[in-house]
Amino acid sequence: MEKFRLITDKQETEQIINSFFGISSNSRLIKELTLISQKKGFNRDYESLSFKHELDEEDINMIQQPMTDKHILISISILEYETYIPFDEFYEYLKKTILQLLKQGPLNGDLPFDESEILRLLEKIKVSLEIH
Repeated sequence: MEKFRLITDKQETEQIINSFFGISSNSRLIKELTLISQKKGFNRDYESLSFKHELDEEDINMIQQPMTDKHILISISILEYETYIPFDEFYEYLKKTILQLLKQGPLNGDLPFDESEILRLLEKIKVSLEIH
């Protein structure tokens, strides 16, 4: 893992999460939300989402803050940004982004979103990440 600029500003973090999830197809969104609900990260193109248990010591040492089991690391390598965010903040931004995405509807030519499945997965993520 390269050393990236750590984003700590809440507005910038929200923008990163919005860009990370804000343009998505139904199948990709369901797949990624399912992985998050299982506390599993994923990679796509130049972006990744990781939980602490998925990182090796070198990766953890590159993070410019102490890493706990209650944080998610989002990296966007093409911009050399990463944000290290507590579960509760991540869930808040994720939910806001997903609800906006559902309101907007699918991109041209994409299948409609399975809103009930996506909302079910959001609730499953809330439970998995122990958000109260």
